[in-house]
Order: sequence, then C-alpha cells, then structure tokens
Amino acid sequence: MIRLRHTVFVSLLCIGCMAEPRTAAVPTDQVWPVPPSQGLVQEPINFKERGPQDSYGLPSDGVTKISDLLALLPQEAVGFDEPRTYTSLDGEIPCNTGDVRVLAQDLPAVIEGVITLHPRRYLKIPVCDQDEKHYGSFTIEDDTSGIVVLRDSRIAPFRPGDRVRMVVHALTMTYLQPSTRAILSASVELLPDSSVDGTGVVYYDRSTQPFELSDITRVRRVEGWAIQAPSNKNFGALIVSDREFADVGNRPINRICRLNCIGQCDCGQDVCDNAICDSLCVGEDAQFDPAGLPICWQVGLDVELTRRGFGVESGAHIAVTGPVVDNYDVQIWVQDVGQIEVLDEN
Repeated sequence: MIRLRHTVFVSLLCIGCMAEPRTAAVPTDQVWPVPPSQGLVQEPINFKERGPQDSYGLPSDGVTKISDLLALLPQEAVGFDEPRTYTSLDGEIPCNTGDVRVLAQDLPAVIEGVITLHPRRYLKIPVCDQDEKHYGSFTIEDDTSGIVVLRDSRIAPFRPGDRVRMVVHALTMTYLQPSTRAILSASVELLPDSSVDGTGVVYYDRSTQPFELSDITRVRRVEGWAIQAPSNKNFGALIVSDREFADVGNRPINRICRLNCIGQCDCGQDVCDNAICDSLCVGEDAQFDPAGLPICWQVGLDVELTRRGFGVESGAHIAVTGPVVDNYDVQIWVQDVGQIEVLDEN
C-alpha cells in the first residue's frame, strides 16, 4: 500500500513538471477586481459635549454612587506607613504588612457606570509591598463621579460607551494622594441596555484651565498645539499648549529673561527650555512677562499606539478627549486613535 501511494505521488509530480510554465502576467483586474486604496485607522468613539440636560441616568435606584464609593477612601494624602488598600474580606487578611484595612460594612458595593477608556492601560502598583501589574485598566463614570478600575487581563469584552454593573470587593490608592483612588478588585457585567442612546455615547466637558482634583477620572476635551510630540523616548508623553510657539532659529535670546521664564514655566523642563522660554525672550532687550506663559496639558499615549507608529507632529493644532488621571502627572489618558483629532492641516 505504501509503495502504491509513493508511485502515484511520483507520477503526479512528473505530470506537473511536464506542463508549460505560465509566462504571461496575470491581468490586474483578475488580481484586484477593485483597485486597492489606503486609509487611516480611525477607531471612532462617540464623544458628545455634555449639555445641561445630558446625563447617563446612572446609577439606578438602590445602587451605590461612585462618589459615595470614593468617600470611603482618604480625602487627603496619606503617609507611607498608612493603609492604602481597603477590602471587604472579613477574617484573616492575606497581608501582614498592616497596610490593608477591612471595610466589611461598606464592601462589597454595587456600582454602575459607563466605560470611558478602552480597557488596555498598563499600571504597576504596590499591594502588600509587592508590585502588581495590571494590563487592562480602564475608567468608568456615572452622573456623580468617575474612578480608575485596575484589571490584569488584556482581553477586552467591552469598549468606551458600554454601560456596566460592577461588584466592588477592594479599593486602593495607587500612590499617596487621594487623586489616585482606584478599584482594585471587582466583577464586571454588561448591562442589558449597554448604551444610553443605542450608540455608546461618552460625554465630555471642555477644559480651558489647568487640571484640578475635580477633573480626575472625568472626561475632558482640550484644544491647542502639540508643543511636545509623543515618542518611545519620552514614553508617549504629549504636551498640548493653549497657544502656538514658533521656532526662533538663531535669533538672539535674552539670558536673564530666559532664566526668569524657566523658573515660572510649568509645562515640563524640556518644553520650557527649548520652546516656550526661547520664544518669549527673543531679542537682546527682551523682558520676561508671566502673562505670556501658556496653559499646558499633559497627555499620556498608550505604549501600543506609539509602537504602531501613531503620533502627533510637533506644532499640530489638535483636540484631545479622554479621562483625566493622576499617573505620575495629571494627564489625559489616550488608548484609541479616535481620541485625538487634528483640527487643521496648516
């Protein structure tokens, strides 16, 4: 049987070798019936500016408000030796460092909210003196507030605009400030009516001032000029300024003016040194005017976006929309291309 199969295979191979090779090119209309085209990935999110009558209608009656959940945690900065993790666990705590506190009367708590960030953010935080890595973190928001949700899975069963119900078992602070409050452990389920209007709307408010504590985990939109472009070298840090600064080239810079400017500029050392203060101090007789300093906003791009080659050119006029989070700097988190819009190409 084996010899017969071998004989048949050799015969077919010989017949194939005897066929005349094709020398003519395959007609283009047979290879591509429709001419190919190139396009940009958009990853659209249904952002909508919040109006006076707009709301998510969450939470439902009898469900804990996110603002009440946040109230369970410290409202001021804590010390290194104070508890930063709070759990519903009643009994022996699997952590003997003393930095865990049981809230058996308040947790677990049921909350509802709208996903406002694609669940793919990476965070590494200390829990019981050990670093835990969370690869699928995201943010949610109801009509009272918002909060970061730590999650260790890269698989995303939901996206921005989806409405979810969560049973929260543990809370934490990723650092010492109350602006770093987050959900550490929870179960998540999609609500049957997963969108407020059938399209997964995410409401935002415009910001024209520096971010404050009240902005944390709420979706904001800023417009301005990219004064620092994101790259792998700066860990995807985009800085947006509310005004445009031109390159001064080799024009003379007043040294005293520049030093005064650097001492008061709050847009990042490299940006202040290399762009803002040079522009404000052009000319040998230039004098520093604090009114010339811009308002700057930090934007943190997901590392996967920069690896994919997505970026913003320095000087581009853009709008950025997303949740504000305290992660080393107070910044807007960007996980999707659709969160950044180029306002003009000039």
